[in-house]
Amino acid sequence: SRATSAQDVPTCRHFCLSQPHRQHTSMRGMQGQIFTCVDVCIPTKVRGTEAEEEWQEVDWTKLSTGDIRVDADTFMLVFQPALAKPTQSVKALPMGALIRASEVQPDADGRTLVVTTTDTMHQHVRITFQDANQVSNFRQVAEQAETAHQASTKGGHVERDEEAAKTEAKKVAARLEADICAAIQGSVPPLIFTGVQLMGEDPNFEGGGVVILGEGAAVLVDPEDTVNVGSYELRFYSVDDGVDEPIKRFVIGPRATLNRLPTRGEDLDDSAVIFDVRMLPTDRLHTLCFEDEQMAATFARDFRVRQRLMKASLLTAKGASKEMELRGQIECLKRMTLASRLWRLFGLFIAVLLVVVISRFAWYYKEDMRQQKTRAIAEYGQMLIEDAIQAAKVSRGLASNIGAQACKSMLGTVPPSDLQLCLAASDDTDTDAGALTVLRRCVSGTVRR
Repeated sequence: SRATSAQDVPTCRHFCLSQPHRQHTSMRGMQGQIFTCVDVCIPTKVRGTEAEEEWQEVDWTKLSTGDIRVDADTFMLVFQPALAKPTQSVKALPMGALIRASEVQPDADGRTLVVTTTDTMHQHVRITFQDANQVSNFRQVAEQAETAHQASTKGGHVERDEEAAKTEAKKVAARLEADICAAIQGSVPPLIFTGVQLMGEDPNFEGGGVVILGEGAAVLVDPEDTVNVGSYELRFYSVDDGVDEPIKRFVIGPRATLNRLPTRGEDLDDSAVIFDVRMLPTDRLHTLCFEDEQMAATFARDFRVRQRLMKASLLTAKGASKEMELRGQIECLKRMTLASRLWRLFGLFIAVLLVVVISRFAWYYKEDMRQQKTRAIAEYGQMLIEDAIQAAKVSRGLASNIGAQACKSMLGTVPPSDLQLCLAASDDTDTDAGALTVLRRCVSGTVRR
């Protein structure tokens, strides 16, 4: 390794991952050391009580690949993730002060160390270095950090430093909460939960990987007071990005889920409360990590109240739609009764009659205009009445003939018109016997037809 300033050392970029021939180094500077292109993992679950001491049977989740900077005075660790694309950017992640480093057993090539830090969220991380030179340099720094930590513990400096750190964190949280209240204007004040980390898939890598997206506050935003249910949102504001725009925005729907992950007795970091959040089954999974258990419980209660309210509103909307559908079916059944059909038939008859009357009146008026005649409205009315009477007579005759033909076909009866013809033919004979014979023959012929 060569001596150089920490500001002059480039961070691990896209070409670090895409070009295997690049030399991975650990570099010294005035402000500490930088270890390039290392893999950082965080623990998920522990399957044995002895694992915390011996680091056996530990499940790890890869955080990302990048550079780790170690401060020379405070031994603070800062992780700068590498970028999948040169045009993208990602913020550096503080990981707390280095306390000690332990070798993972078994480790074939000895390039992996488990590091203990003062970070409240993840006190333990696993770092895999690129070569033995990096491991050796980091172990030397870890031994110095462990010696300094033991000395400060005996002198009582650790307790004072932790108390000062907690006080500063409370001040930062209070400022962030005040800024959020000022930024979100409305009749319904937002519910703000500070001391939260948001974790999710790394947006800079197509293959995924869980990273910390930000540290700040989770905010539940309710809609304005209206007659409708409205839209409930979960927003996350980061301390680094400010309150101009949340780094993540979720719309709480009826299918949203909030599941608490087991920590006590299983996970390495027992002080944190972790929730998996997903708005839809197809959405990407995000994780909220709370420092305070009481605040986490309050957040879970308020989140689930809004999720259940949206679910109830969905059921109500479905019920209203079903009610409208049933009402439509009832109206259809009402229209199928005999009285309804007769009424519709009568209405159709009236409509046809009006059309015929208007058409007939227009025809008369057009003829008078062609012949240059002038008639009073009463005359047109009289003409329409006469047409109606004539139409009624024709209709009655047609109905009578149709009825007679129907009776003849079904019952074998003789129409009245045919009987009148037979009677007229019998009147032409001189004798009664001849008239009766003619009448009988005529009727028999009519029936046969």
